[in-house]
Amino acid sequence: MNRISENLARVNARIDAACSSAGRDRSSVRLLAASKRTDAAGVETAAAAGHLLFGENRAQSLRDKAREVRAPVEWHFIGHLQKNKVKYIVGCASMVHSLDSLDLAQALSSRLQLHRERTGPLPDLDVLV
Repeated sequence: MNRISENLARVNARIDAACSSAGRDRSSVRLLAASKRTDAAGVETAAAAGHLLFGENRAQSLRDKAREVRAPVEWHFIGHLQKNKVKYIVGCASMVHSLDSLDLAQALSSRLQLHRERTGPLPDLDVLV
């Protein structure tokens, strides 16, 4: 077992225990692994260990890792997002955790529409405000 697998097992055991203690269904809790300090190979290793939900805090890094990682992972954007960087995450991220302005919401909406016009159907992009 490699270090990533060991760490995932340890964290998941803590989540299991917390859910059990709180009387909460474990399936209602998801672990979002920040990929900030690893490259695509590290994400692939975690995916091989069974973890498929990742967050990235830099737009270009999310784009690049989403292109490189072949495993069927789900990407979230977890950092501050500037309007001029929206183009990097649309089509890659399924959720933005940091929507902080109406201008940014409009930029995301416009870019999603443009992306759909150019490439066809695209899943909705969930946002947290």
